Amino acid sequence: MQMENKKRMPQQAPQAKADKAPAEQDTALVWGKNPVTELLKSGSGVDTVLIAEGMAPAVAAYYTALAKEAGATVKRVHPNKLRLMTGTESHQGVAAFASEIEYVTVDDLMAAAKDKGEAPFLVLSDGI
Repeated sequence: MQMENKKRMPQQAPQAKADKAPAEQDTALVWGKNPVTELLKSGSGVDTVLIAEGMAPAVAAYYTALAKEAGATVKRVHPNKLRLMTGTESHQGVAAFASEIEYVTVDDLMAAAKDKGEAPFLVLSDGI
């Protein structure tokens, strides 16, 4: 039985618009130069950017810089891995995993409790 939770919890990040492979329907994988660029510039959370080995160094450096600015991890992968993940040859050498949840700061949580007139109750854990 699933109970409805009205407390403020991490929320789904906005999804970038991009075609998705049939096997990836439930994931937040975005591919192609323009969709990945827009995702990285949007401020939406991005976990990992995958760049094809053999991509032109200047182009790879551009995506690496955008990814680092967005706080994402960059991984160089074989182009065939991108083809298998995206289900298409037209991945343009770059793909990104958009964050499934949106993280908030402790200040945001404190403000939410104050807005509700409740005392804040936070449990912080690390390495679980």
